[in-house]
Amino acid sequence: MRLRRPPLSDAHMAPRLRPIKTGRAERGAAALFLATMVALATGSLTLLSYVNRQDYRDGGALQERREAVAWAQDALVNYMQLRGRLPCVASTVGGPEDCMAGAKGYLPVAELQTVGNGGQSRF
Repeated sequence: MRLRRPPLSDAHMAPRLRPIKTGRAERGAAALFLATMVALATGSLTLLSYVNRQDYRDGGALQERREAVAWAQDALVNYMQLRGRLPCVASTVGGPEDCMAGAKGYLPVAELQTVGNGGQSRF
């Protein structure tokens, strides 16, 4: 013998959902949000391309600086090996060493070139 369930009343049934009608204001807000997102994405891409272009332009200058530092390092090592000391600073840019100039000055490129390090100065 099988038991039958009594039919459920309407109070126990889930209410039927009606579709939500969107008004003009909601559609306008969505369009405004979408336009803002597109503008932000476009601006971000433009900014990134500008920054990458600047890095590319400065790449040559960066390579020149690296070569100049490498030249100076080699020249200083050669100078120290030959003379047993580091050179004094120069009082002018690219000038010879001037031990009376004090602790502040420029790299004595003229003095380092006399020792020779197998290349031209990058300064």
